[in-house]
Amino acid sequence: MTTQVSAAAISPIIHNQLPVLTTELLANLYGTEPDYIRKNHNRNSERFVVGKHYFLLEGEELREFKHSMSLRPPVKIARNVRSLILWTERGAARHAKMLETEQAWEVFEKLEDCYFSQRPERRSTTTDDRTPLRDAVNMLVGKKGMMYPDAYTMIHQRFAVSHIEQLSQAQMLEAIEYIHCLLLDEKQPTIPDFSFITTIKNGKVTRMRHVAKGEHLMTFDAFKEIAERAGYLVIHSDNLRSMTLDKLMLMGEKSAVSVADSAF
Repeated sequence: MTTQVSAAAISPIIHNQLPVLTTELLANLYGTEPDYIRKNHNRNSERFVVGKHYFLLEGEELREFKHSMSLRPPVKIARNVRSLILWTERGAARHAKMLETEQAWEVFEKLEDCYFSQRPERRSTTTDDRTPLRDAVNMLVGKKGMMYPDAYTMIHQRFAVSHIEQLSQAQMLEAIEYIHCLLLDEKQPTIPDFSFITTIKNGKVTRMRHVAKGEHLMTFDAFKEIAERAGYLVIHSDNLRSMTLDKLMLMGEKSAVSVADSAF
């Protein structure tokens, strides 16, 4: 039997300097099942944005997070899980809206007041604090023959920032260590290729985030067209329930013919 947890009793899980919740913990708080949270996400995936409504952890990032959470009783993460979603305040609000239960809204209000309002202290660095980092960049430019914009671009990409002023004290020290490792490496550092999605409102930049590897930005109609050209059927779950096997096979045949015609 799952023990009900209280929004006011749990200590914050921090990721990327933000309080977040696992799917299991969010479901427990809202009085529902984790599978229901996942289904709502899958059925409305276009309404959830990575970095805004949730974070997706995989690989080494996931292993580090699991290790840091191993001593947290409310947070249970299966050992064999290969990916993990962490919900932000906006993601939790969207799920409360989808559930449309009194408990979900009451809990979310408590989460707003007691949980998501908590932020870890982050002391901004001063110009003097950043002097060792600039010295390290100067050494990298001098010894590796790099251009200054390229050197700073490597740091920006590694820490997902647009200026070194945005680095925390801990990140700045890590950046210096990173540059020293590059200086010890006899090979020429690879200049990374990357993209940022920038949101501008009223002539001002309101949001900027790094585009993850393999991530693409497109409308649903564009995705549907690409998928159908590749031979996939894109069907809404509501339509699928009322569809007969014969009709489904007919759609598959038409899709195959369409793909064949587009090849010529």
